[in-house]
Formats: sequence, C-alpha cells, structure tokens
Amino acid sequence: MLSVSSQPVCFLDICPESALQSSNALQTGTITRTDLQSAPLDPSWILGGAPMARSLQLGEAMDGNLSFGLWDCTDGQFLFKYRSDELIHILEGEAIVRAPGMELHLHPGVIVFFPKGSTMHWTVGSYIKKLAIFRTVQPGLLGRIAGKLKQAWKSIPNARNQK
Repeated sequence: MLSVSSQPVCFLDICPESALQSSNALQTGTITRTDLQSAPLDPSWILGGAPMARSLQLGEAMDGNLSFGLWDCTDGQFLFKYRSDELIHILEGEAIVRAPGMELHLHPGVIVFFPKGSTMHWTVGSYIKKLAIFRTVQPGLLGRIAGKLKQAWKSIPNARNQK
C-alpha cells in the first residue's frame, strides 16, 4: 500500500514556512537554472587561461553534512582541492581531469566521485556544467572528545621533557 505523507514539500526553492521548520522537508531544484553566482577559483590554483566559475546551492540537509548544487566553469586549466567528498554528474560541456596515474574525460552523463583531500588537475576546453553533491561528515561528540584526548596525551611527553 502506498501512503502519502502530509509533510510540506518545497518546489523550485519555494517553500511554505512550515517546510522550512521541518526536518522532513523535501528540497528540489532544476538543472536548467541559469542564476548561478560568481564563485572564483583560488588564484593560486589557476594554471592557465582565465577560468570563470559560478555556482548555486540548491539544497542542504538539516545537519549540514550533505548539500547539492550546480557549478559551471569556462575554459582554462586549474587545480581543484576537494575539501569534502564530492559526487558529480556532468550536465553540459567537456573537461579532462588528471591525477597521478590517471586521466578522465568528462562529458554529459559521466558520474565521478572525488574523495575529500584529493587534488585534481582540470582542463576545461570551453565550458562545463555539473550537478554536485557534497558530503562533509563532522565528528560526533565522542569523536571530538577522542581528538581532544589525543592532543592532550601528545602534549604530556613534551611537558615532561621541558622540566
């Protein structure tokens, strides 16, 4: 039996106030959006040309650990350093992505996962547009406590050596 939820639904980024306060709110967007905003690449990453990047966040999980949006870029060569896990689906255009020992040809329909901490060399021929899903997992309370305990433990031998 199919049941229909009475939870509010957001459509095309228009949400009733009750949906914005609900942890069960659906968030939708469309890949045909053209209102992307300038999102300049770090100038130290640019290797050639003058790539112009733009982006638009379409949605985010209530805990902030997952978000999705659109990104596009004009021609150029640049490094890209991933600060979170990123899953992309190429919508338009083409690019070559290189890392030591590999080369990927990105074109419409290709899906790629880039792990947090990786660095890729991008070459965009004229234009590329992607749907991106970002995952950033923050350590829970126990993880943060364990991290602090490790830091404290490491500082103990240093304190003893300074006597």
